[in-house]
Amino acid sequence: MKFVKMESEIKKPSFKIDEQKEFSGERFGFLYDVEIENFWFKNRRELIYKFINSFVPDYRSKRMLEVGCGTGNVLRYLNEKGINCEGADLFFEGLCFAQKRISKPLYQIDVRQMPFQSVFDIIGLFDVLEHIKEEKLVIQNIFKALKPSGFFILTVPALDILWSETDTISFHKRRYTLPNLEELLMENGFSIVKSSYFVFFLLPVIFFLRKKASYKGKTTTEKLDIARRGLKLTPILNSILYFILSFEQWIILHFLNLPVGSSCIVLAQKSRGEKSNSRENKKH
Repeated sequence: MKFVKMESEIKKPSFKIDEQKEFSGERFGFLYDVEIENFWFKNRRELIYKFINSFVPDYRSKRMLEVGCGTGNVLRYLNEKGINCEGADLFFEGLCFAQKRISKPLYQIDVRQMPFQSVFDIIGLFDVLEHIKEEKLVIQNIFKALKPSGFFILTVPALDILWSETDTISFHKRRYTLPNLEELLMENGFSIVKSSYFVFFLLPVIFFLRKKASYKGKTTTEKLDIARRGLKLTPILNSILYFILSFEQWIILHFLNLPVGSSCIVLAQKSRGEKSNSRENKKH
């Protein structure tokens, strides 16, 4: 397969990467094993595809880049659905796992020093923005890397009320609300095509589990083990939870945007002007 390491095309990152030591091969290896079947990961990749399928015209002819592709879970799925999607990640370990799943170009880049300009029709950023302090710089760089009228689709964790030690050990800088995420995008040249919260029906359970979880006195490794065990479910429970989130998908795509949830998804479009405050298709 084609693997492109972009070191010759960008400067050595000038940003301090505190999380580098924690995003190890072991962590990527765990995600590689669990992402395929876990209900949350399955639902998220399906919802991402359905947003593109429903709201991006002629998407099969467009060139897409997933930034922060990690082990290639979403990347593999989108390509199976006929989307011409390439992958990029800061971490070499993640790209090595992605290589096993996909035969598309992969790039090792820092999105804060994006080497592309007006190259892609669609860029995806799935549960990445919350890890990066310089959120506005990231969005501005994605804006520049998109072709005119290109699409930006992203997911992020939502609601400060859900903040817990799980966010801390995951190196999250913040959680979002849908209005402040939309505002951030519009302030940086995007118009909103479609947006919603998701993981609505499970919100009380998630709130309870996050507040109940105790990491007191645990080492970082022990905390990660606790979080990992939470992703390993019995097949029956996993199927029930997946069914609930699939029902949510149907509501979001055919009836209305969910009023709250543990995550946000937004599809935005690069505006023809430098700035835009328009919101399109909010009725969907």
